[in-house]
Amino acid sequence: MKKILNTLKKSFKYLLIVFINFIILYFLFYLSLDAITLKFSSGFSELFELLKLVGISIITLLFLRILIFWFESLKINSLKSRVLFSIVLTLLISSKFYYSYSKDILYRITSEKRTIINSATSKINEHVGGLTFGYKVEKLTIGEYQEIINIKDFPKIQKMAKDISFLYTYDGFLPDYTFKLSYKIPLNVKLDSTEFRHGKITLDTINKNVEVNYLEIEY
Repeated sequence: MKKILNTLKKSFKYLLIVFINFIILYFLFYLSLDAITLKFSSGFSELFELLKLVGISIITLLFLRILIFWFESLKINSLKSRVLFSIVLTLLISSKFYYSYSKDILYRITSEKRTIINSATSKINEHVGGLTFGYKVEKLTIGEYQEIINIKDFPKIQKMAKDISFLYTYDGFLPDYTFKLSYKIPLNVKLDSTEFRHGKITLDTINKNVEVNYLEIEY
């Protein structure tokens, strides 16, 4: 028992470094999430990201164990040196996550993107028609729609699209869903129908615009 306690005592500082690193990474991940992500995400991507953080923490512990062996081989007994080397190694192993989360945070708080995200979020009506799971969104700009499809696998549409609206309802337990999309494009804009191969598309000419209506249903 005494040997185990001594081992834990020696390992505590390394466990603490990894734990603090995990908390910082998780905090940065949370800050990187915008309102659209929180509304449309199923939760699985967040869970997967959390598991990745747990995984990188375990990998870090393994590398720190190798580092401890290196300390002992070279007879590096200075606590300050050991802690410093351990922190640097931990940061290097986690650098990809720090870069990714920092980039997402900067993207989210950029003035233009923040305005687009806030505008799109204000247009999202949840639980429409008494449904447990559903969203109805009207009068989106192309920029707002593109922010949403960064999260959801909805069809890409032309950059000239306007008056974009959609209704998305889903079961929640089964993979059943209904997706209705409508928008307008100028008459001279060619419609790329490759994004609509899984559903039914109808076109109506209104003044100088073509109204595109798309319906996709999964049972």
